[in-house]
Parts: sequence; C-alpha cells; structure tokens
Amino acid sequence: MKKVLLAVLMLVFSGNTCAEIPDWYYQAIKKENPNELAYWVGTNECPVTKEEIEKIADGVFIRSRIKPLNDEFAFLEGSLLLVIDINCVEVEQGGVKEGVWAARYDVRFDQFNVMPATSYPIDFGAVGLSNKESILSNVKKYIENAMTAYIKANFNL
Repeated sequence: MKKVLLAVLMLVFSGNTCAEIPDWYYQAIKKENPNELAYWVGTNECPVTKEEIEKIADGVFIRSRIKPLNDEFAFLEGSLLLVIDINCVEVEQGGVKEGVWAARYDVRFDQFNVMPATSYPIDFGAVGLSNKESILSNVKKYIENAMTAYIKANFNL
C-alpha cells in the first residue's frame, strides 16, 4: 500500500515533462556557438555514479553532434548548461531494502551565473520508482529529450 501511495504522489509532483515547449523557451536556450554545450551532473544517494551518468551524457551529446563540455572552463559567466541532477531514496518495507529507489530526475537548462543563477522552468525529468538499470535508462531518455529541444532551438529544425 505504501508503494502505491508513494508512486501516486510522485506522479502528481513529477513536473511538466509532458507539456508542450513554448517558443520563448527555444529562444532562451539558443546559443551563439551551438556545436558545444556544458553540462553538470549531480547525484544524491543513488545506486548510480556520477561517472556512469557522465558517460551517458557524453554519448547522447556526441550522437547529437554536440561537443560535451564538463570541465571548469565550460562554466563561464552567462553560459548555458544542461543540469542533470538525480536524487534518490531507497525504498524499504518492514526495514528491508528492496533494491528499488524513489528517484527525482531533474534535467533542465540553466544559465550559469555566480549569483543569482537562472534556471529555465521546463524540466525534462520526472519522478518514479526505479532499480539501477531503470535509473540509467531514464537518465538517458531525459537527456535525449532535452537535447532534442536544444537541437530544435539552435539548428532551426
């Protein structure tokens, strides 16, 4: 019963991932040099590592013909970046861990500023219950969705 309630609550608060992307958003994520894009990865209490997610992000970027940037030189004041932040909580029932995590996938574009940072309100992630393999699969899907919007905005598609 607890799992069902948790799943329903997660779907209710999963954000606007199914909403149509407005035109102003495409203008906001347009870059002068669209052939490269910075990204930042964060994980919290997840069964996946930052390195595993970076490998997925690099693959999606390269297949999209976008040079991935994730070093300190990529984060220049005012530059656009893709934030990939996954927060997890392992599900327990009766004190027994089940190998399933409640995961919040926050995949969005930000404009890097020292203060205040600018975060664009379209989130390509979601919330759900997943095992490790599903978390990796979901991360890839959400990065691909974000990159589709980026390519559409920057290459007039």
